[in-house]
Amino acid sequence: MITIDTILKEYFQKREDGGAFFNLNNESDLCDFESFLNENGYSSYLNKKIVEAEEITAPTAPTDSPKPEEPEAPKVSGEEIKNRYKEFFLITPSQDDFDYIFNKVTEYRNQFNSYNLLTAIEFLKRPENAGLLNYEKNQIGQGEFAFYILIPTSKKIAATSEKGDIRIDGQSYEIKRLKMGQSLIRFGTTLDLQTIKDFNFTLYGVQKLLNSKEYKDGKIIEQFKLELDKIIAFKPKSKDIDTGSINSWVIEKLERFYKFLNLVKDYSIEKRKEKSISTSTVSGGNFIFKAADVDKNVYFKIPFDDIKKAFSTGKHVTTIEKTEDTQDTEELVSFGEDISALIDTFLKLYPTVEVFGQNVVSEIMSSHGNVRIMIIVTKTSITEFKINPEFVFYSINQSNRAQVKLKNP
Repeated sequence: MITIDTILKEYFQKREDGGAFFNLNNESDLCDFESFLNENGYSSYLNKKIVEAEEITAPTAPTDSPKPEEPEAPKVSGEEIKNRYKEFFLITPSQDDFDYIFNKVTEYRNQFNSYNLLTAIEFLKRPENAGLLNYEKNQIGQGEFAFYILIPTSKKIAATSEKGDIRIDGQSYEIKRLKMGQSLIRFGTTLDLQTIKDFNFTLYGVQKLLNSKEYKDGKIIEQFKLELDKIIAFKPKSKDIDTGSINSWVIEKLERFYKFLNLVKDYSIEKRKEKSISTSTVSGGNFIFKAADVDKNVYFKIPFDDIKKAFSTGKHVTTIEKTEDTQDTEELVSFGEDISALIDTFLKLYPTVEVFGQNVVSEIMSSHGNVRIMIIVTKTSITEFKINPEFVFYSINQSNRAQVKLKNP
Protein backbone atom coordinates (compact mmCIF):
# COMPACT_ATOMS: atom_id res chain seq x y z
CA MET A 1 0.00 0.00 0.00
CA ILE A 2 1.32 3.44 -0.96
CA THR A 3 1.55 5.99 1.82
CA ILE A 4 3.39 9.27 2.19
CA ASP A 5 5.78 7.49 4.58
CA THR A 6 6.64 4.77 2.04
CA ILE A 7 7.20 7.37 -0.69
CA LEU A 8 9.56 9.40 1.48
CA LYS A 9 11.37 6.25 2.67
CA GLU A 10 11.92 5.11 -0.94
CA TYR A 11 13.16 8.58 -1.98
CA PHE A 12 15.59 8.97 0.94
CA GLN A 13 17.00 5.47 0.33
CA LYS A 14 17.71 6.58 -3.26
CA ARG A 15 19.71 9.63 -2.12
CA GLU A 16 23.42 9.21 -1.38
CA ASP A 17 23.04 11.19 1.85
CA GLY A 18 20.04 9.12 2.97
CA GLY A 19 18.06 12.35 3.28
CA ALA A 20 20.30 13.79 6.00
CA PHE A 21 20.93 16.98 3.98
CA PHE A 22 17.55 17.30 2.27
CA ASN A 23 16.41 20.93 2.47
CA LEU A 24 12.94 22.12 1.49
CA ASN A 25 14.38 25.56 0.74
CA ASN A 26 16.97 24.14 -1.68
CA GLU A 27 15.76 24.37 -5.30
CA SER A 28 18.03 21.52 -6.41
CA ASP A 29 16.60 19.18 -3.74
CA LEU A 30 13.02 20.10 -4.67
CA CYS A 31 13.75 19.55 -8.38
CA ASP A 32 15.26 16.13 -7.64
CA PHE A 33 12.26 15.16 -5.47
CA GLU A 34 9.86 16.40 -8.16
CA SER A 35 11.63 14.24 -10.80
CA PHE A 36 11.43 11.22 -8.46
CA LEU A 37 7.67 11.70 -8.01
CA ASN A 38 7.07 12.08 -11.75
CA GLU A 39 9.22 9.11 -12.74
CA ASN A 40 7.53 6.78 -10.23
CA GLY A 41 3.94 7.90 -10.77
CA TYR A 42 3.47 9.30 -7.26
CA SER A 43 2.36 12.82 -8.32
CA SER A 44 -1.36 12.03 -8.62
CA TYR A 45 -1.36 10.28 -5.23
CA LEU A 46 0.18 13.31 -3.49
CA ASN A 47 -2.18 15.73 -5.27
CA LYS A 48 -5.10 13.67 -3.96
CA LYS A 49 -3.71 13.70 -0.40
CA ILE A 50 -3.17 17.46 -0.53
CA VAL A 51 -6.80 17.98 -1.58
CA GLU A 52 -7.99 15.69 1.25
CA ALA A 53 -5.84 17.59 3.77
CA GLU A 54 -7.28 20.90 2.63
CA GLU A 55 -10.81 19.55 3.02
CA ILE A 56 -10.08 18.30 6.57
CA THR A 57 -8.49 21.56 7.75
CA ALA A 58 -11.07 23.80 6.08
CA PRO A 59 -13.49 25.49 8.54
CA THR A 60 -16.76 23.56 8.89
CA ALA A 61 -19.78 25.41 7.55
CA PRO A 62 -22.84 25.70 9.85
CA THR A 63 -25.22 22.79 9.37
CA ASP A 64 -28.06 25.09 8.45
CA SER A 65 -25.99 26.90 5.83
CA PRO A 66 -26.42 25.83 2.22
CA LYS A 67 -23.42 24.01 0.76
CA PRO A 68 -21.53 26.36 -1.55
CA GLU A 69 -21.50 25.32 -5.16
CA GLU A 70 -18.16 24.15 -6.51
CA PRO A 71 -16.71 26.63 -9.00
CA GLU A 72 -16.94 25.52 -12.57
CA ALA A 73 -13.75 24.85 -14.51
CA PRO A 74 -12.75 27.81 -16.66
CA LYS A 75 -14.35 27.38 -20.03
CA VAL A 76 -12.08 27.01 -23.03
CA SER A 77 -12.80 29.43 -25.83
CA GLY A 78 -12.04 28.69 -29.46
CA GLU A 79 -10.47 32.13 -29.75
CA GLU A 80 -8.01 31.30 -26.96
CA ILE A 81 -6.91 28.08 -28.70
CA LYS A 82 -6.48 29.79 -32.07
CA ASN A 83 -4.52 32.69 -30.59
CA ARG A 84 -2.20 30.46 -28.53
CA TYR A 85 -1.55 28.22 -31.54
CA LYS A 86 -0.81 31.20 -33.79
CA GLU A 87 1.45 32.82 -31.17
CA PHE A 88 3.49 29.64 -30.99
CA PHE A 89 3.66 28.49 -34.62
CA LEU A 90 2.90 31.82 -36.38
CA ILE A 91 0.16 30.14 -38.45
CA THR A 92 -3.53 29.39 -37.96
CA PRO A 93 -4.38 25.77 -37.01
CA SER A 94 -6.21 23.51 -39.43
CA GLN A 95 -9.75 22.55 -38.50
CA ASP A 96 -8.66 19.03 -37.52
CA ASP A 97 -5.84 20.37 -35.31
CA PHE A 98 -8.16 22.95 -33.76
CA ASP A 99 -10.83 20.35 -32.91
CA TYR A 100 -8.31 17.93 -31.36
CA ILE A 101 -6.51 20.58 -29.29
CA PHE A 102 -9.77 22.23 -28.16
CA ASN A 103 -11.13 18.89 -26.90
CA LYS A 104 -7.89 17.98 -25.09
CA VAL A 105 -7.56 21.35 -23.34
CA THR A 106 -11.23 21.10 -22.28
CA GLU A 107 -10.62 17.61 -20.85
CA TYR A 108 -7.53 18.85 -18.98
CA ARG A 109 -9.34 21.76 -17.34
CA ASN A 110 -12.28 19.58 -16.36
CA GLN A 111 -10.01 17.00 -14.69
CA PHE A 112 -7.69 19.29 -12.69
CA ASN A 113 -8.18 22.24 -10.36
CA SER A 114 -4.81 23.80 -11.09
CA TYR A 115 -2.88 24.15 -14.34
CA ASN A 116 0.84 23.76 -13.73
CA LEU A 117 3.77 21.55 -14.66
CA LEU A 118 2.78 18.65 -12.39
CA THR A 119 -0.84 18.43 -13.58
CA ALA A 120 0.20 18.88 -17.22
CA ILE A 121 2.71 16.01 -16.91
CA GLU A 122 0.07 13.85 -15.23
CA PHE A 123 -2.31 14.54 -18.13
CA LEU A 124 0.29 14.00 -20.89
CA LYS A 125 1.46 10.70 -19.38
CA ARG A 126 -1.84 9.12 -20.37
CA PRO A 127 -1.55 7.41 -23.78
CA GLU A 128 -4.80 8.95 -25.05
CA ASN A 129 -3.36 12.46 -24.56
CA ALA A 130 0.17 11.91 -25.90
CA GLY A 131 -0.87 13.23 -29.33
CA LEU A 132 -0.41 16.77 -27.96
CA LEU A 133 3.33 16.07 -27.80
CA ASN A 134 3.54 15.53 -31.57
CA TYR A 135 2.82 19.10 -32.66
CA GLU A 136 5.84 20.58 -34.41
CA LYS A 137 6.62 23.13 -37.13
CA ASN A 138 10.12 23.66 -38.53
CA GLN A 139 11.65 21.51 -35.75
CA ILE A 140 10.08 23.72 -33.08
CA GLY A 141 7.35 22.76 -30.67
CA GLN A 142 7.59 19.01 -30.12
CA GLY A 143 6.99 18.67 -26.42
CA GLU A 144 6.97 22.31 -25.39
CA PHE A 145 3.80 23.18 -27.35
CA ALA A 146 1.81 20.70 -25.25
CA PHE A 147 2.76 22.57 -22.06
CA TYR A 148 2.20 25.92 -23.75
CA ILE A 149 -1.37 25.08 -24.79
CA LEU A 150 -2.32 23.34 -21.52
CA ILE A 151 -0.90 25.89 -19.07
CA PRO A 152 -2.42 29.32 -19.86
CA THR A 153 0.26 31.24 -17.91
CA SER A 154 3.21 29.61 -19.75
CA LYS A 155 5.38 31.73 -22.06
CA LYS A 156 7.26 30.76 -25.21
CA ILE A 157 10.93 31.82 -25.09
CA ALA A 158 12.22 33.47 -28.26
CA ALA A 159 15.31 31.68 -29.61
CA THR A 160 17.42 34.85 -29.67
CA SER A 161 16.45 36.30 -26.28
CA GLU A 162 17.50 33.72 -23.71
CA LYS A 163 18.17 30.03 -23.16
CA GLY A 164 15.31 27.57 -22.97
CA ASP A 165 12.12 26.81 -24.89
CA ILE A 166 9.31 27.66 -22.49
CA ARG A 167 8.75 29.37 -19.13
CA ILE A 168 6.28 27.83 -16.68
CA ASP A 169 5.48 29.64 -13.42
CA GLY A 170 8.66 31.68 -13.74
CA GLN A 171 10.93 28.65 -14.37
CA SER A 172 12.55 28.21 -17.80
CA TYR A 173 12.81 24.76 -19.40
CA GLU A 174 14.69 23.45 -22.42
CA ILE A 175 12.76 20.47 -23.73
CA LYS A 176 14.15 17.56 -25.77
CA ARG A 177 12.04 14.64 -26.91
CA LEU A 178 13.23 11.09 -27.58
CA LYS A 179 11.02 8.67 -29.46
CA MET A 180 11.25 4.91 -29.39
CA GLY A 181 14.45 3.73 -31.12
CA GLN A 182 16.24 7.05 -30.55
CA SER A 183 18.75 7.67 -27.80
CA LEU A 184 20.94 10.64 -28.78
CA ILE A 185 20.31 14.13 -27.45
CA ARG A 186 21.94 17.02 -29.30
CA PHE A 187 23.02 20.31 -27.83
CA GLY A 188 24.75 23.12 -29.61
CA THR A 189 22.70 24.91 -32.27
CA THR A 190 23.71 28.11 -30.51
CA LEU A 191 25.70 26.54 -27.67
CA ASP A 192 29.37 27.55 -27.65
CA LEU A 193 31.31 24.99 -25.56
CA GLN A 194 34.94 25.70 -24.64
CA THR A 195 35.72 21.97 -24.51
CA ILE A 196 34.76 21.53 -28.16
CA LYS A 197 36.59 24.72 -29.16
CA ASP A 198 39.74 23.36 -27.47
CA PHE A 199 39.36 20.08 -29.36
CA ASN A 200 38.94 21.80 -32.74
CA PHE A 201 41.85 24.17 -32.03
CA THR A 202 44.12 21.18 -31.34
CA LEU A 203 42.86 19.08 -34.27
CA TYR A 204 43.14 21.83 -36.88
CA GLY A 205 46.39 23.16 -35.38
CA VAL A 206 48.09 19.75 -35.64
CA GLN A 207 46.69 19.31 -39.15
CA LYS A 208 48.04 22.71 -40.19
CA LEU A 209 51.52 21.96 -38.85
CA LEU A 210 51.65 18.60 -40.63
CA ASN A 211 50.72 20.33 -43.90
CA SER A 212 53.14 23.22 -43.38
CA LYS A 213 55.59 23.88 -46.24
CA GLU A 214 58.32 24.21 -43.61
CA TYR A 215 58.11 20.50 -42.81
CA LYS A 216 56.85 19.07 -46.09
CA ASP A 217 60.05 17.18 -47.04
CA GLY A 218 60.20 14.96 -43.96
CA LYS A 219 59.32 11.28 -44.33
CA ILE A 220 58.40 10.89 -40.66
CA ILE A 221 56.19 13.96 -40.70
CA GLU A 222 54.56 12.68 -43.86
CA GLN A 223 53.78 9.43 -42.03
CA PHE A 224 52.15 11.42 -39.23
CA LYS A 225 50.12 13.37 -41.77
CA LEU A 226 48.85 10.20 -43.45
CA GLU A 227 47.91 8.69 -40.07
CA LEU A 228 45.92 11.79 -39.04
CA ASP A 229 44.17 11.86 -42.44
CA LYS A 230 43.09 8.23 -41.85
CA ILE A 231 41.70 9.09 -38.42
CA ILE A 232 39.76 12.10 -39.74
CA ALA A 233 38.30 10.01 -42.59
CA PHE A 234 37.31 7.19 -40.22
CA LYS A 235 33.55 6.53 -40.35
CA PRO A 236 32.36 4.21 -37.56
CA LYS A 237 29.40 1.94 -38.19
CA SER A 238 26.35 3.28 -36.42
CA LYS A 239 22.58 3.50 -36.68
CA ASP A 240 22.97 7.26 -36.30
CA ILE A 241 23.49 8.66 -39.81
CA ASP A 242 25.46 11.65 -38.56
CA THR A 243 28.21 9.50 -37.03
CA GLY A 244 29.11 8.44 -40.56
CA SER A 245 30.33 11.96 -41.28
CA ILE A 246 34.03 12.76 -41.07
CA ASN A 247 32.97 15.74 -38.94
CA SER A 248 31.45 13.45 -36.31
CA TRP A 249 33.73 12.29 -33.49
CA VAL A 250 32.35 9.35 -31.55
CA ILE A 251 34.31 7.82 -28.65
CA GLU A 252 35.97 5.18 -30.86
CA LYS A 253 37.26 7.89 -33.21
CA LEU A 254 38.37 10.11 -30.33
CA GLU A 255 40.33 7.21 -28.84
CA ARG A 256 42.26 6.87 -32.12
CA PHE A 257 43.00 10.60 -32.08
CA TYR A 258 44.22 10.44 -28.46
CA LYS A 259 46.52 7.51 -29.32
CA PHE A 260 47.90 9.58 -32.20
CA LEU A 261 48.44 12.66 -29.99
CA ASN A 262 50.38 10.64 -27.42
CA LEU A 263 52.50 9.05 -30.18
CA VAL A 264 53.42 12.45 -31.62
CA LYS A 265 54.01 13.83 -28.12
CA ASP A 266 56.48 11.03 -27.28
CA TYR A 267 58.24 11.56 -30.60
CA SER A 268 58.50 15.34 -30.12
CA ILE A 269 59.99 14.86 -26.63
CA GLU A 270 62.62 12.56 -28.11
CA LYS A 271 63.50 15.07 -30.82
CA ARG A 272 63.65 18.01 -28.46
CA LYS A 273 66.27 16.13 -26.44
CA GLU A 274 68.45 16.11 -29.55
CA LYS A 275 68.51 19.90 -29.63
CA SER A 276 71.48 19.87 -27.26
CA ILE A 277 73.77 16.90 -27.78
CA SER A 278 74.85 15.55 -24.38
CA THR A 279 76.03 12.35 -22.76
CA SER A 280 72.41 11.45 -22.13
CA THR A 281 71.68 11.26 -25.85
CA VAL A 282 71.02 7.72 -27.02
CA SER A 283 73.96 6.25 -28.90
CA GLY A 284 73.75 5.10 -32.46
CA GLY A 285 71.68 7.92 -33.94
CA ASN A 286 72.66 10.30 -36.71
CA PHE A 287 72.40 14.04 -37.14
CA ILE A 288 70.83 14.63 -40.58
CA PHE A 289 71.26 17.91 -42.47
CA LYS A 290 70.42 19.19 -45.92
CA ALA A 291 73.31 20.25 -48.22
CA ALA A 292 71.38 23.08 -49.80
CA ASP A 293 74.51 24.59 -51.42
CA VAL A 294 75.21 21.31 -53.21
CA ASP A 295 71.72 20.26 -54.15
CA LYS A 296 68.39 20.89 -52.41
CA ASN A 297 67.63 17.15 -52.42
CA VAL A 298 71.00 15.97 -51.03
CA TYR A 299 71.24 15.02 -47.33
CA PHE A 300 74.24 13.99 -45.21
CA LYS A 301 74.56 12.35 -41.81
CA ILE A 302 76.98 12.60 -38.88
CA PRO A 303 76.87 10.09 -36.00
CA PHE A 304 75.73 11.66 -32.72
CA ASP A 305 78.52 9.74 -30.98
CA ASP A 306 81.16 11.60 -33.04
CA ILE A 307 79.53 14.94 -32.27
CA LYS A 308 79.59 14.16 -28.54
CA LYS A 309 83.26 13.24 -28.68
CA ALA A 310 84.00 16.51 -30.46
CA PHE A 311 82.20 18.38 -27.67
CA SER A 312 84.24 16.62 -24.99
CA THR A 313 87.70 16.71 -26.64
CA GLY A 314 87.44 19.82 -28.77
CA LYS A 315 88.57 17.88 -31.83
CA HIS A 316 87.47 14.71 -33.49
CA VAL A 317 87.73 13.24 -36.91
CA THR A 318 84.44 12.05 -38.37
CA THR A 319 83.12 10.92 -41.68
CA ILE A 320 80.26 12.80 -43.26
CA GLU A 321 78.24 10.38 -45.35
CA LYS A 322 75.51 10.91 -47.87
CA THR A 323 72.17 9.43 -46.74
CA GLU A 324 68.83 8.52 -48.24
CA ASP A 325 67.11 9.92 -45.17
CA THR A 326 65.47 13.22 -46.13
CA GLN A 327 64.39 14.41 -42.69
CA ASP A 328 66.52 17.30 -41.41
CA THR A 329 67.23 16.88 -37.66
CA GLU A 330 66.88 20.60 -36.90
CA GLU A 331 63.59 20.58 -38.78
CA LEU A 332 62.35 17.73 -36.58
CA VAL A 333 63.41 19.56 -33.45
CA SER A 334 61.56 22.67 -34.60
CA PHE A 335 58.50 20.59 -35.47
CA GLY A 336 58.60 18.90 -32.06
CA GLU A 337 58.67 22.24 -30.27
CA ASP A 338 55.79 23.66 -32.32
CA ILE A 339 53.48 20.67 -32.05
CA SER A 340 54.16 19.93 -28.38
CA ALA A 341 52.82 23.36 -27.44
CA LEU A 342 49.48 22.34 -28.93
CA ILE A 343 49.35 18.77 -27.68
CA ASP A 344 50.68 19.36 -24.15
CA THR A 345 48.08 22.05 -23.42
CA PHE A 346 45.18 19.91 -24.64
CA LEU A 347 46.28 16.74 -22.83
CA LYS A 348 46.81 18.61 -19.55
CA LEU A 349 43.20 19.81 -19.70
CA TYR A 350 41.74 16.54 -20.97
CA PRO A 351 44.21 13.68 -20.35
CA THR A 352 41.79 10.95 -21.51
CA VAL A 353 38.70 10.61 -23.69
CA GLU A 354 36.66 9.91 -20.54
CA VAL A 355 37.78 13.17 -18.91
CA PHE A 356 37.05 15.07 -22.13
CA GLY A 357 33.52 13.63 -22.26
CA GLN A 358 32.87 14.46 -18.60
CA ASN A 359 33.95 18.05 -19.22
CA VAL A 360 31.58 18.34 -22.20
CA VAL A 361 28.62 17.15 -20.11
CA SER A 362 29.54 19.40 -17.16
CA GLU A 363 29.82 22.41 -19.44
CA ILE A 364 26.44 21.69 -21.04
CA MET A 365 24.76 21.63 -17.64
CA SER A 366 26.54 24.72 -16.31
CA SER A 367 25.86 26.66 -19.53
CA HIS A 368 22.12 26.31 -18.94
CA GLY A 369 22.36 28.12 -15.61
CA ASN A 370 18.93 28.11 -13.96
CA VAL A 371 17.26 26.63 -17.05
CA ARG A 372 16.05 23.10 -16.35
CA ILE A 373 16.48 20.44 -19.02
CA MET A 374 13.40 18.28 -19.53
CA ILE A 375 13.76 15.04 -21.50
CA ILE A 376 10.51 13.47 -22.74
CA VAL A 377 10.96 9.77 -23.51
CA THR A 378 8.23 7.99 -25.47
CA LYS A 379 8.31 4.19 -25.37
CA THR A 380 5.37 2.65 -27.23
CA SER A 381 2.39 3.77 -25.11
CA ILE A 382 4.45 4.99 -22.13
CA THR A 383 5.73 8.55 -21.85
CA GLU A 384 8.28 9.54 -19.20
CA PHE A 385 9.31 13.05 -18.18
CA LYS A 386 12.83 13.47 -16.77
CA ILE A 387 13.96 16.82 -15.37
CA ASN A 388 17.70 17.53 -15.18
CA PRO A 389 18.66 13.84 -15.58
CA GLU A 390 22.25 12.64 -15.70
CA PHE A 391 23.93 12.44 -19.12
CA VAL A 392 26.98 10.69 -20.58
CA PHE A 393 28.99 11.96 -23.55
CA TYR A 394 28.39 10.30 -26.92
CA SER A 395 30.04 12.39 -29.66
CA ILE A 396 30.85 15.72 -31.26
CA ASN A 397 28.45 16.08 -34.18
CA GLN A 398 28.95 18.39 -37.19
CA SER A 399 32.26 19.57 -35.68
CA ASN A 400 30.70 21.67 -32.92
CA ARG A 401 27.45 20.12 -31.62
CA ALA A 402 27.63 17.96 -28.52
CA GLN A 403 25.64 14.71 -28.47
CA VAL A 404 24.88 12.98 -25.17
CA LYS A 405 22.83 10.01 -23.95
CA LEU A 406 20.83 9.48 -20.79
CA LYS A 407 22.96 7.85 -18.11
CA ASN A 408 19.93 5.93 -16.87
CA PRO A 409 17.55 5.59 -19.83
